[in-house]
Amino acid sequence: MNKDDIGIKKEIISMLEYDPFEGYAEADQKFLYNELYSYFSDEEIIEDQFLVSQLIQIANNNNQIRKIDYLISTYTANTELLIKNDAKIKSLKFTKQILFKTQNTSQKKIAFQ
Repeated sequence: MNKDDIGIKKEIISMLEYDPFEGYAEADQKFLYNELYSYFSDEEIIEDQFLVSQLIQIANNNNQIRKIDYLISTYTANTELLIKNDAKIKSLKFTKQILFKTQNTSQKKIAFQ
């Protein structure tokens, strides 16, 4: 993480008074803190613990989807890899669909608040 990323991480921890991504890999933290920070445009959001928990879940889902997209891209780089990794690709696409459904549920919960 660069200096700006560390600043965003510290600001998130300060706003929430805890570290929502403690124990996550540093490469993931860079994405997660920046993703979460983009949602915190209003102080009222931070005061709503339910909303914060949903936004943390959305950031986690986006991170997982990003990783799955990378793996699918790697496994489909050429025809030989595509054939060799067919089962893995199907499994990843299925997992991605589940993550999208979870994310849609979280977004609906936020909308109905």
